[in-house]
Amino acid sequence: MSSTPFSTGKMVSFKASEAEARPTSFPRCCLLTTKTNVQSYNLPTSYPRPSSADSSCRSSPPSASPWRRHSATSSTSSTSPPWSLPTPPRTHTPPSTRRDSLVGAACGDWRTNAGPQKAPRKPSYYDVKLGMVFHLPGTQAVKDSLLPQNLAPTNRPWDHPAVVIAKFLLNGEEYVQFRTCTTFHGQKVEVAKPKRQQGLFLLADNDEDVVVHGRTRLGEMARGSSRFSKRTYVNLSFESIYSVKYEHLELHNGKLPIQFDQEAIDMIWRCKPF
Repeated sequence: MSSTPFSTGKMVSFKASEAEARPTSFPRCCLLTTKTNVQSYNLPTSYPRPSSADSSCRSSPPSASPWRRHSATSSTSSTSPPWSLPTPPRTHTPPSTRRDSLVGAACGDWRTNAGPQKAPRKPSYYDVKLGMVFHLPGTQAVKDSLLPQNLAPTNRPWDHPAVVIAKFLLNGEEYVQFRTCTTFHGQKVEVAKPKRQQGLFLLADNDEDVVVHGRTRLGEMARGSSRFSKRTYVNLSFESIYSVKYEHLELHNGKLPIQFDQEAIDMIWRCKPF
């Protein structure tokens, strides 16, 4: 007699002769009872056909069985059983692609949602601050302004950068007062102007040369502002002050206005002759 423990906690006994009489080959329905208990070992190549009287172990027809036989082209050295679980259907959309599209839509990914960059817009009159740099176009574009019509040959403010130093309304029209900037055609101020006039030009912060020359001083830009690309001077002479309707000014180089810092604005104002 031998005893075998079961999950119920009871001991079930059977005779040794009965254990020896247990068949070594099992019907298909008795061996593969669940889908999760299939182990990797070789099954017997043949199974005893159950008797017609025993209907509890009758196997289903191959077409109705949930198990399918491996392809004949499978490797013969594989240790997997000839019966396996059906392969679940696979999605045709890669998970990474779907995830990237969702993340891009949620986060506003510039690679997926960004359109062409918009050109910067000219600030409104009420957003204009002192020390902002704009561009004064040619005479053909400025037909109605307070600019003198007959200027000295050496006084040519047209087509130059303009630094705003004041704002005012005249008959309901929006005007700005400004000083012009110059590059002296690439020359330094000590070459372009005599020594007695060099102190009338403020060197603006730029990418080419920020070393002061002669009696000049350096005017820096406000935090976050860009700066001039070439050596540029602000003209502080009396003849360099002009007034024009704000609508005539344009963006300098098509970019947002350059902004001088407060110290540079104060230096420009201290050099004002009146």
